[in-house]
Amino acid sequence: MKTFTFNVALLSILGKDEVLNRYDLKRCYYILEKGYNSMPINLPGTLFHKSMKTRKELAQILAKVLSSRREAKKLHNDLLGSFMEENEELTDEQIADNIIGVIFAARDTTG
Repeated sequence: MKTFTFNVALLSILGKDEVLNRYDLKRCYYILEKGYNSMPINLPGTLFHKSMKTRKELAQILAKVLSSRREAKKLHNDLLGSFMEENEELTDEQIADNIIGVIFAARDTTG
């Protein structure tokens, strides 16, 4: 069930772009989720440390999606598209934080 909700969350956030990045996003998210529920000790080899490294990788994947959308200059009718609107004035890091928060909320509140 949680895989289904994850896929639905990605579809509502990224629209058709989610298909291109689904595997990497899913892999990063699951590592990140495990680290959030671990002891917050940021030493190499700990789950928390892996989670923090993966959080940066997740932000890089989302930055690529943002960059490709900006180059295409095409409007998208999804959550990411609404975050990217000029009147929102969000940085890429803020957009990534919001997206990760929405994925957490979608997965943890379903059931």
